Amino acid sequence: MRKPVQAAAVLASTLLLLSLYLFVHPFLRLSDGLDALYGVPPKWTQVDDVYRNPNTQEVTHGDNPVPSLKVLAKYWGAHADATRILFVGNSQMHTVSLAKGEAKPTGPEKTYVDLIAERLALQSANTVTYRLSSSGMSYPEVLWDLIYMMNRPELKPDAIVMQLNYQAFWTGGIRDSILALLDDEQFHAQVANAARANKPYSAAFQDALQRYDERKSAQRAASGSGNGPASTFSASATPGYAIETVARKGLDHDAEFRKRALAKDDIVNFLYRCRLYFLRLKPSTARSVTGGRLVAAHASVIDIVKLCHTEKVQLFLFSAPVNPLVSLYRTPGDHAGYQDFIEQVASENGGPLYDFEDTIDASHWGNLLNGPDPLHMGRTAHVLMAEEMYNKIPLEHVADHAGGHR
Repeated sequence: MRKPVQAAAVLASTLLLLSLYLFVHPFLRLSDGLDALYGVPPKWTQVDDVYRNPNTQEVTHGDNPVPSLKVLAKYWGAHADATRILFVGNSQMHTVSLAKGEAKPTGPEKTYVDLIAERLALQSANTVTYRLSSSGMSYPEVLWDLIYMMNRPELKPDAIVMQLNYQAFWTGGIRDSILALLDDEQFHAQVANAARANKPYSAAFQDALQRYDERKSAQRAASGSGNGPASTFSASATPGYAIETVARKGLDHDAEFRKRALAKDDIVNFLYRCRLYFLRLKPSTARSVTGGRLVAAHASVIDIVKLCHTEKVQLFLFSAPVNPLVSLYRTPGDHAGYQDFIEQVASENGGPLYDFEDTIDASHWGNLLNGPDPLHMGRTAHVLMAEEMYNKIPLEHVADHAGGHR
């Protein structure tokens, strides 16, 4: 009798802990307690209700781009004669972090890209814009996305406005969520060519292809369509599988259980706060960007310029604004090296670099938990940034150069 009792006790304990985890959200409560202890501003300052329009934005921020790009192709196809302008950047383009003194939101907040799009639409009904932005953007990913879009007439822009940001050179590789673009055979062949090209970013493309192939192999094996020897064991035939299936179907009727992915995020966010509050390791900590990741990012940016020239797409480069309260560069040499590179890129592009790094005053930036946010701006800042970009970057003249290459 001891083993059945022990098994029942383990099952009961597991169900109890699972219920606490899913319905009480202990890690969220712990995070809230730490935030209160360390004087974090109210949660509403990190705006959730940001303006969304699938016709003008990749609304998943890189998490599921294929459906988004299908919407874009349909929308741009319905405006075949319009001038197309693509904005490319990181989360600064789709995030509002309210500054001290800014009022609580009363409706969807718009970022500077949305505000510029409004101005352009008022000026010309024959201009369409699209925002392709993702958190933790890497420049190999930008090159990946642009290769995909450039060779499809329904997605090819007339002009690209690309953000250059020192933080973006810290990140590298190709995230799993954009591997689905490889389902397109033509794009798969283009990526394979780039992976063989012995470029500094070729290793990232090779790794992406390998992960894609492994995923497809796993899917084929799971569906039983693989070419390997048939397995004599099927998990679906076991009693445990049947019990688990019934349990999952029953639990899926509960709204909280369907939010279990959010519960996983609670753990990650709690650990992040522990790192921030106790170890004082912040994303705004000044650092030097060196090594292979930097070389791959540089090569990706240079090849983006070359791709735009080859495809006769106008490329406007701008340096992203930075919070004056945050120093991202560990040494003066880091800053000088970054400036030298972006000036080199501007020279390769044959146009000016629109420098907005020092455009936004410190009073207009949000907070990242208990410290200044190095990247995300408040409501007033987005309005100021939109005004600066609209007045300095000649986007209204794109149509003068747009004809004949799509």
